[in-house]
Amino acid sequence: MILRDLSIIIADDHPVLRNGLRNILEREAFVIKVDEAENGQEVVNLLQSVHYDIVLMDIRMTPMCGLQTTKIIQDKYSNTKVIAFSMFNDTRYVKEMKDAGACGYLLKSASKSEIINAIQIVSSGGHFFCEGTQNSTSNILNTNSQKENGIKANNLREIIYLLCLGKINKEIAAILDLSPRTVEKYRNDISDKLVIKNIAGIIRYGIEQGILDDEALKIKFAKYSSK
Repeated sequence: MILRDLSIIIADDHPVLRNGLRNILEREAFVIKVDEAENGQEVVNLLQSVHYDIVLMDIRMTPMCGLQTTKIIQDKYSNTKVIAFSMFNDTRYVKEMKDAGACGYLLKSASKSEIINAIQIVSSGGHFFCEGTQNSTSNILNTNSQKENGIKANNLREIIYLLCLGKINKEIAAILDLSPRTVEKYRNDISDKLVIKNIAGIIRYGIEQGILDDEALKIKFAKYSSK
């Protein structure tokens, strides 16, 4: 993956963590600038005068937390991508940061390779959720165990899988015995739940989260994979 030169902000209220992460990032050839912020207000102050490509954003900071700051970035500096960087592997935090506009979620226990990989994917327009949060991310599709408008969360995974196979709404409707309008509604529901704006983003999510490698789905839809 060839990246343009990236400028990055590390936002965290622990100076030792910021310094260690900065040392890692500054060794990467694709990184040209790394600055630090102790809280969300310092992040906003930096963005007011200089463009940054990525913010590695802690969630719990004062006086302005990562969630508030991410919302401001989404509203005013949308060309800057946020990757949540937290010690909390919690579905609620993952969903809140996604809803605020974050393109990724890393645990502070993430390896160096995961951190670099996340930055590469997000800076290229993708979304990244590290291994430790995958179950939490999957749970976003399972916010209700009962049927929602006649469809279960596992059916949402089926739609994502079929989109990854390149199927259009009409084809998915025929495969799942639904109307094209219903498939469109569920696809919009997926977009809303995952805060993804288009089909390409849903497909990217499916690949990154391993839905395309789900053996049960491979077997169930095997006859459609080559068509």
